[in-house]
Amino acid sequence: MAPPESVPRIRDAAELATEAARLGTSGRVLLLQVGSESCVKCPAFGEAVASLANEYEFGWYYCDAHDDTDIPEAHCITKLPAVVIVRNGMSEIAEQIDETTLRETVR
Repeated sequence: MAPPESVPRIRDAAELATEAARLGTSGRVLLLQVGSESCVKCPAFGEAVASLANEYEFGWYYCDAHDDTDIPEAHCITKLPAVVIVRNGMSEIAEQIDETTLRETVR
């Protein structure tokens, strides 16, 4: 299950860089949720991201790892669910992440 339709999709690394730069000028962090319809852990992970979006201010985006995208390869993502967090121009990648680790990473 993907996040709500209101969560913008990012399809490639160039689009990710553009959005990160745009958000960075306002001092906001970008959180890219990388998941898949076939990932059994992804629905619960999406719910965890939604919960954190209510507590913290960040730009939430989604990428389906099995769509035509270069995100997993560009960020060496091989295990889902994963996130790419971009803050202050630096990317942090976490794979096969759980809710506790996500919360610590966002904090």
